[in-house]
Amino acid sequence: MSWRIAQEAASGVAAGLLSSTITYPLDLVKTRLQADPGAADSTVAILRAIVQRDGVAGLFVGLHSEYVKVVVQNSMYFSNYAALKSLAGPNMSIVRSLAVGMLAGAISQIFVNPVSVVQTRLQTGHGGGRSSSGITGVVSDIVATEGLGALYKGMMPALVLTTNPAIQFMVFDKLKKWWRSVKRKRRADDDTAAASAAVELTAFEAFVIGAIAKAVATVITYPYIMAKTRLQSSKGADVGVTATLLHILQQDGFLAMYKGMQTQIVKSVLGSALLFMFKDSIQQRTKAVLATLAGSQCVN
Repeated sequence: MSWRIAQEAASGVAAGLLSSTITYPLDLVKTRLQADPGAADSTVAILRAIVQRDGVAGLFVGLHSEYVKVVVQNSMYFSNYAALKSLAGPNMSIVRSLAVGMLAGAISQIFVNPVSVVQTRLQTGHGGGRSSSGITGVVSDIVATEGLGALYKGMMPALVLTTNPAIQFMVFDKLKKWWRSVKRKRRADDDTAAASAAVELTAFEAFVIGAIAKAVATVITYPYIMAKTRLQSSKGADVGVTATLLHILQQDGFLAMYKGMQTQIVKSVLGSALLFMFKDSIQQRTKAVLATLAGSQCVN
C-alpha cells in the first residue's frame, strides 16, 4: 500500500510540473484579472501587454513559486487522497468521495497557502521592494511588514475551495468508472474472452474526462477563487471572505465576482486535463516497466 501511495504522489508531482509549465501564462493572466478590478477583460490584450513590456520571459514571472507549490500540493494531495480512499473502502458514495477529497485538500492547504500567497504577490507585482529576489525575498518582506500571519491570508476561502478538487476528483472518478464500464461492455460484445482484460483510459479519454471534471468544479467554486486572490494580493488586514465578496458585490456588481472566469476555466480545464492525461500515462508506463523488470527477474 505504501508503494501505491508513493507512486500516486510521484506521478502527481511529475504530471503537475508538466501541466503547470504549459498553462502558466494563463495562470498569470487570470491572477491579474482577479486581483485588479480595473484590469482589461481581454486575456489576449493582457498577454500582449506583458510581452511588449517584459518580453516572453514576463509570461513566466513567478514560475519557480508555481513549481514549489506543485511539488508540495500534489505530493501531499495525491498521497493523502490515495491513503484516505483506501481507508474509505471500495464503492464510495458521492458524499464519502467528497469528504475524502476535501480532507486531503485541507491537509495540503496548511503547507500550500504560504506558497500561494507568495506566488500571488509575485504575479501581481505586490511582492515588496525585494520581490525581484524571488521567493525568499517576498517571504522576508511579507513577514517584516505584515507579520507571519500574512502568509495565511486567504486560508478560509482556500479551505472552502478544497471542495474544488474534491468535486473534480469525484466527477473524474465517477466518469472514469462509467466510461470504463462502457468500454468493457463494448469489448464484451465484440469478444467475450477480452472482456476480462484490464480496461484503461487512453490519453485522450483521460484528457476529456479531466476537462469536464475541472470545468464543473470551477464554475461551482469561482466566487471563492476570486475572494482568495483578492485577499492574498492585498497588503491590508485580512478582512475575511464574506466581507471581500460583499465589497466586490457592492463596488462592482454581481458579475464582477465572475471576472476572469473564462480565463480561469480555460487554464484550469486545460491544466487539469493535461494533469490527468500525464498522470495516467506516467502510471501506466511505470506499471509496464515494473512488470517488465519483474518478468526479467523471473527469467533470470
